[in-house]
Amino acid sequence: MPRSPRSLLAGLHRWLPRRADWHAEPPPPGADGRVALGLGLLALGVYAAFAGDRLLGPSPYPHHLAFARAYLQGELGLASPLYELIEHGGRHYNPQGPLPALLLTPWVLLFGAHASDVAFGVLLSAATVGLFHLALCRIATRAPGVPRAACAGFTLVFAFGSFLWPYAANGVFWYLNQLVAVACVVASLWAWFDPAARARTGALAGLALGAGFLARYHVPLLGAVFAVDALLDRRRPPGARARRLAWAGAGLAVGLAAFAWHNQARFGHPLTTGYARFQGEHLWHINRLGPRLANVFLSFPVWFERAPHLRIPLNGLSLLLTLPPLVLLARQRLDSGPAKALAFGALPTFLFLMGYATNGAVQWGYRYLLELLPATVALLCLGWPQVRRRRAALALILLGVAVNAVGAAVFWRFGQAAWTQITLVGG
Repeated sequence: MPRSPRSLLAGLHRWLPRRADWHAEPPPPGADGRVALGLGLLALGVYAAFAGDRLLGPSPYPHHLAFARAYLQGELGLASPLYELIEHGGRHYNPQGPLPALLLTPWVLLFGAHASDVAFGVLLSAATVGLFHLALCRIATRAPGVPRAACAGFTLVFAFGSFLWPYAANGVFWYLNQLVAVACVVASLWAWFDPAARARTGALAGLALGAGFLARYHVPLLGAVFAVDALLDRRRPPGARARRLAWAGAGLAVGLAAFAWHNQARFGHPLTTGYARFQGEHLWHINRLGPRLANVFLSFPVWFERAPHLRIPLNGLSLLLTLPPLVLLARQRLDSGPAKALAFGALPTFLFLMGYATNGAVQWGYRYLLELLPATVALLCLGWPQVRRRRAALALILLGVAVNAVGAAVFWRFGQAAWTQITLVGG
């Protein structure tokens, strides 16, 4: 006899960490790594299954593969135009960063004409999930009462209960940029929250953010997380904190220097990316805050009388559907240094993206917030001991899994109706 949703939630609730386990002993050496490996392999299998035949060859927008081949030939631009490229001096350039194409160069050497940018995105995203678990475990060691079970659980939320999933299974041009940026952000969090707070891991955190800058230009703003954490971390003297922050800045400067060289080589100016020319308007304006916030929180499926009946807006679905546990933040107390660093340090990036020139269409969830996803899910994990209504919280998590599973299954599988809605059902 099928079980009712209430009994199903009750059964799943038994797997959640009990309050008696909040102060459990640390796991044995190597346990976090084994769990991270298992979660990464699980993500790899699920992402690959939902990617399906996309793994067999290039995506419909294989820009990064084309640039990878150009880099292997010593060229920074393409002779032939592709969608959304910038023409300059008879060559065609990507206005966004070069890192995805650089990472694809060995992939192209290995697989040649059959290289799949989607397959690369699947593999990268699965590795990001495993690394996120390790980063979350490091962050949790500095927060009161967060069990390792919660770290594993919220790694699953990151992998399957968030809007990362639909993009991980569909790494075309725009989405692959962001999957690379998310991987860099996760690597930076893992390095910065090193329990020993060593200078070299501070530099590594900065290098990771600098690398992310070569995929998405707003990623360095997340360095504010490091700055707030350094300010609040009373375990070490101010001089040690300042030196580690300086090392992070030095690491970030490497990425900024690479950015300047790349632009100088392409356009003859270190600060010219071609992106402002492509947009034809200011990259940020305060008047966009209202519409962008509406995109993020008030965008829901629309029912049409004619088929396809159920469609999602061009701007994607609300975070209330693609990351439903987000509502738990409304009552969360920032009771640790890492929680405050993640919350306040992510705020500049959020405000920048809310006034940004574009909103990321076409998308399932609001993809321009993907780079904020690691900090957001980590913050939710740190607040888990404060959650009293565990079954309601679990229901929100399962809603996110269901919504994003649909997205991973159907997004870009159906046609776009005149670029005004994305077909979800029917048609």
